[in-house]
Parts: sequence; structure tokens; C-alpha cells
Amino acid sequence: MVQLFQPLIKMALKRLILLYENIFTILFCNINYFYYICPQTIKVKIMKCKKCGEEKLIVNKHFGLCMECNQLRLKKNKPEKTIYKKVKKEKKRISHNVDKRTKVDKKTLDEAFYYECFKKYGTKCEECGKQLPENFRDEKGRVSARYRYSHIIAKSIAPELRHNVDNINILCLECHSRWEHGDKKDMKIWSKNKKRFPNYLS
Repeated sequence: MVQLFQPLIKMALKRLILLYENIFTILFCNINYFYYICPQTIKVKIMKCKKCGEEKLIVNKHFGLCMECNQLRLKKNKPEKTIYKKVKKEKKRISHNVDKRTKVDKKTLDEAFYYECFKKYGTKCEECGKQLPENFRDEKGRVSARYRYSHIIAKSIAPELRHNVDNINILCLECHSRWEHGDKKDMKIWSKNKKRFPNYLS
């Protein structure tokens, strides 16, 4: 019985050896070199490559290409990877001192308006008579004693009166804070301001 199966076992072993040799040659060796050294181990058709025209092992039977030509074909058909670069967006700082309607800096408008009030009303507090700085600007070029220009009607209540000369009292710091946060009716300037703006002050 053993003698009957011996030739079958030998054939199976030979086929396994040939299979492993073929895999090894394709993966790790130069196929042409291995073919000429051991032509009996490889039972593959050596044909002319349709691209390069050399007699080599045809890997791609559909296109009739050798391994090198087939690799070139795959590289060409492979889509290129799109590289996305992270672009840092610079945050634009919004200046809240710019009037959208006129695109003019409110600070320059305020300073021009304060200079007009400085010429018209003088340098004394209208409430207590305290003397205020006589120069419009200080040594650093800034508007001196900006607090003196007190809006009768607050800018938040009537923004349209922001640059109205009649809406200004010349006050010292104490009187200004008193007009803003204290009892306005007890002040001397109350009656005068009420006549100017009867719709706002009552």
C-alpha cells in the first residue's frame, strides 16, 4: 500500500516545491536571472512585453506587460495625493471707534467737536465756577481734561446729539459725576438744560 502512494506523494511534494520557488523568485529575485539559471523550476511563458519589447515574464496578461512596465502603468494611473496645507487665517481686529456710515475715526471727530466747545464755552465749570486747564491739549498732545465736556443728554440715549454743541456743559470732574450719577434737579444747571431739551428732561 505504501509503495502505491509513494509516486503520488513525490509528485505533490515536487509541485509544492515548484510553487514556493516561483513565489520566492517573483518576490525576492530577479526573474530573468533566475530563469536562465534554473529554467526547469519555472513553468511560466516567457513572452515579449508589449511596451518594452523584451522577452520577460509577463505579469499582467491582460495588457501583456512585464513587471517593470506594469509598475510604471500602476504609478501613472494612481491618483496623486492632494496635500492640504493648514493656512492660518489672520483675525482682523474690528475697530469700534470707526463709524460705518462715514468710515471716519470717531476719536478725530470727538476731538474736533471738543475744540469747538472749548472755544465757545471757556474754561470754567458752569456749576461751581472752578477753573479748568486753559490749554486745549497737554504736553503730550492729548486733549486735556476731557472730562470737562459733559453731555447733557447721554450719548446712549440720544446718539444723534453726540456732536451737538448745545448738548454740552463745561463741568469739573465732581460736577460731571454728579450730573451723570447724582440728583440732577438739585444742580444750578438743571433749569438751563431743561429749557434746552424739554423732551428729554422732565
